[in-house]
Amino acid sequence: MGEDVPRLFAGVGISNYVNHSTLPQAVADVEAVHKLLRIPERTPLLDPDKDSVGDFVGSLHGAMPDGGLIVFMWSGHGKLDGGLRLITADDDTHPDGVAFTEAIRPLVKSRAHQLLFMVDVCHAGEAATSMEMIRALVNDVPPADDRVWAGVLASCQQVETARDGLFGEVLTRLLTRGPSEDGVIKWPSGSKFISGEELGSALLSEWPEEASQRPRFSRDGLQLALIPNPLFKPELLPARIVEHLLLAARGGADEGEASAFTGRVAEVNQVVGWVRSEEPGMHVVTGAPGTGKSAILGRVVSLSDAGERCRLLSSDPSLAHEDPGERSVHAAVHVRGLTADQTAQRIHAQLVAAGVLDPESTRECRNVNQFLGDVEAAFHDGGVPVVAVDGVDEARGEAFDIASGLLVPLSRWATVMVATRNLNPPTGEGGEFLIDALSPTGAELDLADPGIAAQGVLDLREYILRRLSGVASEMDPGKVADLLTGTASSASLPFLLARLVTSQLIHSPIDSGVEGWQELVAASLPQALERDLAAVAAPAHRDDIDEPAFAKLLVTALSWALGSGLPLPEWAAIADALSDGAYSEITPPDQWWVLEQLGRYLIQDVEAEQAVYRIAHASIIEWLRPPSKRPQEVFTDPNAQMVSGALLNRYEALLREGISAQSTTYLWRYAWRHAAEAGPTGVDRLRTLSSISTALLPDVASASLEVAAAFRTWGKRAEALPPTQESVTIYQGLAEQNPAFLPDLA
Repeated sequence: MGEDVPRLFAGVGISNYVNHSTLPQAVADVEAVHKLLRIPERTPLLDPDKDSVGDFVGSLHGAMPDGGLIVFMWSGHGKLDGGLRLITADDDTHPDGVAFTEAIRPLVKSRAHQLLFMVDVCHAGEAATSMEMIRALVNDVPPADDRVWAGVLASCQQVETARDGLFGEVLTRLLTRGPSEDGVIKWPSGSKFISGEELGSALLSEWPEEASQRPRFSRDGLQLALIPNPLFKPELLPARIVEHLLLAARGGADEGEASAFTGRVAEVNQVVGWVRSEEPGMHVVTGAPGTGKSAILGRVVSLSDAGERCRLLSSDPSLAHEDPGERSVHAAVHVRGLTADQTAQRIHAQLVAAGVLDPESTRECRNVNQFLGDVEAAFHDGGVPVVAVDGVDEARGEAFDIASGLLVPLSRWATVMVATRNLNPPTGEGGEFLIDALSPTGAELDLADPGIAAQGVLDLREYILRRLSGVASEMDPGKVADLLTGTASSASLPFLLARLVTSQLIHSPIDSGVEGWQELVAASLPQALERDLAAVAAPAHRDDIDEPAFAKLLVTALSWALGSGLPLPEWAAIADALSDGAYSEITPPDQWWVLEQLGRYLIQDVEAEQAVYRIAHASIIEWLRPPSKRPQEVFTDPNAQMVSGALLNRYEALLREGISAQSTTYLWRYAWRHAAEAGPTGVDRLRTLSSISTALLPDVASASLEVAAAFRTWGKRAEALPPTQESVTIYQGLAEQNPAFLPDLA
């Protein structure tokens, strides 16, 4: 998406004045930012007089008829006089310079749909009060693209003066190297572009604490990723690892920490054998939660990926197990919260990127049937793709459809490796357990097997020793390992718990020589989570919260994420709804805070070139959102109603602003799923939205079918009839206009 969007940089740097002091860095900063943004058009205006500025910005009126990105940067002197005034070089004849609002007016009227205004002058924070004017001008001259975002990033507050060069120093460092490794905000290396929101938020986060000025950032609208990301690694794109598998394979090691993966030699060798077989078939890894299913599968996937392979081999060049080889796994997906069609689309995209499917001869994947047809054709041409699928049990009500409707037929033409817990047959329908649905012969690798489980305890001990070795002289890794492995046979989630506990002990070591030290080591997942929540530091940006409760609220909101995760705006909308007015509006600084405090429980990923966030493990979700106390009833979860309502309210607001239904990726892909989770009331709400945008009619039909299926599962067949009839009626009408919807009537 970002590649094809027009871009303009409008930079003004003024170092030399007649009456004002010289600012040696102003021109250099603007030139450096222009170079780093890689926007060749329009050379920055350097040391201009007032008339030159007027001609320069005036030429941008209507300059982007097809929409695009404009980045405006002004570095020089400024003053307050009925608003912010930007001083031009001819300050002897024009001492008042030009008003900020007048300088940016032609840019707003350029019809660009993503606008970032960066102002590095004294009192720059006054510029951030111009958002209302910017919104009004955008409405007067609507951009061609309805996904409009505008931001004003000021180098200081309204009452502050700005130090020459500080803003440019932090900004150029970010555009050169990205956020610091130990910083709160992370830019995903799998995304070629970042948004203005991500750049501005990173600058706030990375701003030096000792500085006498504080930046200000105001923004509004629908952010898109259009600014070059210095951390982007194009070599990772052909087979980008699912973050869930990557982190599991590292054994919980941080970005800068050597991989802590230990043992599991026989299990990894077995999976490598499947990869090397060059034979289609289904291979299942199963086990209890937290026993290492994802780590085993993820180890093989990671060694297949060029970038992660280099990282792993640099810390452990002599692998204890067989090496699957680079690019040996062609697609890897984590299917938490996905449908069968969405899973097929993700695998399809990766197989095209890996060269297994020919992009010239394959269409954009719409559904499972089309995907299977493309893979079958490639198989007959001599290719056997290798596909890794994690977390089928986490796909909620879609797990059995993904298993029997997608993965089993895919295994006729591909090597399919699945890591999943077993699930009971859907309530009220009888039938097979999930493992049986995947493979009639059962799982080839069951971590509950007595021999594997016994070796797993030894591997667990070695893992703990490896992570805690050398952390603190007063903490004996052997004693901690004895404690944790001594309860491994009875403890739930042994590897997951060990991963979390060792992370806690690395951060806060204990003295294992004092009496009662064992009480300082968490003995269960809930205890580990509660201890981390109790230890969160108070955020610097607000003082109206109970920190542990607020952190838990934000993390719980993420537990509702579907697909790769929630973008910041949808995450905030859900958290606001679940707080039920207990806190003031959730903002990005709140989210960055919880990512810093509880990052080991969360994953940052990328979906549609946008950073998204989710919980790292299904067991954490189950602790945050325990099963309903009314299991014999359907659609009784009040939180599902609140989550659906919050997201659909946001969707409606965007639609009424003229933004197309397809423009907000998360809502376009998953709003109907959230509506279905809320039951008939959620579908009613979605139906209202379809009257604003008829593009949502297929979603109403899909949500109605989900609701009908849930009613049937609970034996409420009479209640299932109306939503089924509505779905059929909608699809019939759609099929009359577009035959592509005929399969939905099958």
